[in-house]
Amino acid sequence: MSTARICFLLCIVYVLAGFTVRAPFAIGRVHVTPDSILYLNIAGNVASGRGYVSSIKLHHVDDANVVHSAWRDCPPLYPLLSGAVMRLGGGLTALTMVNALLVSLASGLVFLIGERLFDRRTGLLAGVAAALAPNLFRAGMTPMSDALALALGLSALALVVRGKPSSLTCAVAGGLSGLAALTRHPYAVLA
Repeated sequence: MSTARICFLLCIVYVLAGFTVRAPFAIGRVHVTPDSILYLNIAGNVASGRGYVSSIKLHHVDDANVVHSAWRDCPPLYPLLSGAVMRLGGGLTALTMVNALLVSLASGLVFLIGERLFDRRTGLLAGVAAALAPNLFRAGMTPMSDALALALGLSALALVVRGKPSSLTCAVAGGLSGLAALTRHPYAVLA
């Protein structure tokens, strides 16, 4: 079996193992923060057909309406993804399961990046460290954009470091970086 195939299978193992560990926590308890309430509000408005609007007034010192365009509040990709999940009948638990899967994917991508930049042993240790990191575990339990942005950003990085990148690989990595920037503004440095 080729080295690339072994690495791909190990990545799948990381994702499945991470999701198997996180899924019971995602089902059992949804951690909602003030920021996630904003994302959920926008997602609910998207799901119900009202558009990309927020009905939460974030700034009480201006004269803006309570219901307003959400473009100034947060990047659009995670609320649009969440709105699609809600539109399909998913609730908070479904959103948390999606985030748990995305964070599990991130630990597999950390393995791939570590393996490519250093060696398999380093990649394995980096993947385990990412899988067990408390901040990643928390990101998988909260309906916020962190897990999606991380998975997109790491996917772009994994494509770039995998060897001699072709024009298509660079274009896909650039597209993933752009999507990451549409999820969280700091990822714009990747794009």
